[in-house]
Amino acid sequence: MKEKSIVINYCNLLLGIILLFLILTNVELNSTIANFIFPLFVLLFGFLSYKKITTKQKGKLLFYLPSFIGVFGFYIVIILFFLINFFGSLFWINEEINKERIQRCYSPNKIEYCDAYHYPVGAYSGGSGRVRVFLVNKFFPIVRKEVFYKPKAHVWIEGKEDIPYEYFVWEDNDSIKIYKSNIVNVRGIIFYPVAMIKAVRSK
Repeated sequence: MKEKSIVINYCNLLLGIILLFLILTNVELNSTIANFIFPLFVLLFGFLSYKKITTKQKGKLLFYLPSFIGVFGFYIVIILFFLINFFGSLFWINEEINKERIQRCYSPNKIEYCDAYHYPVGAYSGGSGRVRVFLVNKFFPIVRKEVFYKPKAHVWIEGKEDIPYEYFVWEDNDSIKIYKSNIVNVRGIIFYPVAMIKAVRSK
């Protein structure tokens, strides 16, 4: 029984670390729905196993701390966003529902591909919508990494509102060239807290 409790504790620790990694970096699950359900799964797994396990293992709570920090932090931010900017939240939901993949292109070595998504946010954005480009490894497609984001973008060919531009092309296996923009390196992971600190210091 003790060995089983230890395994469950380490499973909770691993789930918590994975959740924090997904929240704090530009890596996420390859589905918007999964990104909302996974924290709930971590919460339920942690709560049920914590209540069931009666072992007096030293430091037991530490195994559950990453899970609870990640879960409550994730949902508290969402709740605050809805409370502070309710109409903005509705716009965001509408964008997610109506988003459209406008391009998929494989890397030269055919191991990875990038997906470009268009989010039709309307005229208030100053463009036809937002664009996000994700990198996916075809051998591990359950996660994706955001490598490019543009809040105001025109993606449709002029006079042909249902046909998008070729928004990006691969320069090599490590970088893509964005339409009317710069070359983006798709390697590396962005840790948001560090990126925010650097942005503040650069001002």
